[in-house]
Amino acid sequence: MDDPSDSYKQIPESILKRNAERQQLIDKRKEEKLEIGGTQQQINYFMETFSKKRTEINDALSSIENGDVEKQNFADLLDKLSKELQILNRFLTTATVYLRVYDIRKCKQLLDDTQLRLQQVEEKSLPKKKFGFKSKKHQKTLDKESEIMKCDVVDGELKRPEWWKTDNCSPGFTGRRKESLNMSENELAGKDVVISDIEDCTITLLGSPSTLHVTGLKGGRVLCGPVATSVFVENCSDCTLVFACQQLRVHSTQNARFYLHVTSRAIIEDAVGIGVAPFNLSYDGLDAHFKQAGLDRARNNWDAVDDFNWLASDSPSPNWAVIADNDRVIDWNLESSM
Repeated sequence: MDDPSDSYKQIPESILKRNAERQQLIDKRKEEKLEIGGTQQQINYFMETFSKKRTEINDALSSIENGDVEKQNFADLLDKLSKELQILNRFLTTATVYLRVYDIRKCKQLLDDTQLRLQQVEEKSLPKKKFGFKSKKHQKTLDKESEIMKCDVVDGELKRPEWWKTDNCSPGFTGRRKESLNMSENELAGKDVVISDIEDCTITLLGSPSTLHVTGLKGGRVLCGPVATSVFVENCSDCTLVFACQQLRVHSTQNARFYLHVTSRAIIEDAVGIGVAPFNLSYDGLDAHFKQAGLDRARNNWDAVDDFNWLASDSPSPNWAVIADNDRVIDWNLESSM
């Protein structure tokens, strides 16, 4: 009787190679399905929570309109609802990294409708003089909270509003030119870091922030340790960014290079000339910062980019590409500067 192993040995090496490649593709697709499933769980949680909280706000407004609330409690309840609406706006802002553009716009419209209704109820329920002062104050606050969302979903140039100042909300740098800027591990740990309106600077962030917002970066580079959650990049040009993170969203950016370690799929929108390469930053303490951020070093989707402006499934997006090996910085080694 023939030995089965003899038949196996007779299979051409090319067929064995194709079979191995096919199995790798199957395994990769399984991983992508698991990853998409995780993102879908995030979307489902957001939609359920958003809908529930918005319904609660509208029900409370109905109770005022129906006379179920005593008049002396109108002001306090409306103030509470206004603050809850601000929180809901922030909740939507943090979810833009994984929501579809359609969902973002839909939710933003729902929030705008609820805000308009709150103003109408307030105008009918409170004395005119009191309403005029309070409504203006509340509207200014809500405009600030929602401005980020407006930047994320409308066409045209994106720019942070004047109230967005680093020393007012988050650590970071703003309005700097041709400087070398640094933040230490203690300054970064668990913080939401903002880099805005920067030109031709080298920014070194050797630590593990919670989130990183980069806007209005022109020229220069940002070298950052592992970011625990999301990195948002918008309105940047002719720059280099090196970081590790869980999620990346790039908006209205051109001619930017990313050396990435990202555990989900990166998203770009209204972006052109984007180059990507694997994360290759090195410095003393990097391993500890990866652990602190909770990122999986074995999982890096640096070349998995979704372009929201490119819907064709049969051809790759022209708006991003892998940086050629001979055109990459081999190693962003900062150990000597630590």
